Amino acid sequence: MVILIFYLYSYGYSDRKIANLLNEADIPPPSIDAKGWNDSTVRYILNNRWYIGELAWFTRTSFENSKKKPEEEIFLFKNHHEPLIGANLWNTTQFFRNYKQNKDHMDSPYILRDLVYCHECKEKLITRNSTPAKSKKKYMYYCCPSCKKKISIDKIHESIFADFSLRWGRELKYYEKQTEKILNRWKKGLEQKINDLNENLEKRKPEFKQRISIDLTSL
Repeated sequence: MVILIFYLYSYGYSDRKIANLLNEADIPPPSIDAKGWNDSTVRYILNNRWYIGELAWFTRTSFENSKKKPEEEIFLFKNHHEPLIGANLWNTTQFFRNYKQNKDHMDSPYILRDLVYCHECKEKLITRNSTPAKSKKKYMYYCCPSCKKKISIDKIHESIFADFSLRWGRELKYYEKQTEKILNRWKKGLEQKINDLNENLEKRKPEFKQRISIDLTSL
């Protein structure tokens, strides 16, 4: 189920649309107390790092306050357990979520802002525009505030998107197969339920006939 949610989101479905699809398919929500799926439940799953094999610790500002800490202040235990979601699918969904939450990024050439980190020190890269006022050529970079190294946006964009295209193509085929398996299991499960109901009805036919007979004789 979780894999399907991530797959649908990466394919362009919104939180609300995914929730509606799950409700229409009569898929039970994670909580037994919930009346059905909603966008907040889907959003929680899409933001839950547990599914990529990480354990988040001390995620709230205090025991009394439910406000979530900034991501850089949360303790993360990586490779804590076997991941359910591949890194490529996770990164794709987070990429889309980042843009939906920060629409101003769409007008910026730094389309990977807040998404790329230094290979050496793991520090989040910052952006820097060093283009002179009258220069026709752009000098724009992603820079590491710790190592002081920098890389041009053209170089990193070309490299990352080429790699993304290759990896996501493979990932997409894999999750298409996984989704097909999930849908087939649902179909078999529904068919089994229908068969069980029909068998139960057949077994109880004599009981129903007897009740009808008793009701008629009592008139």
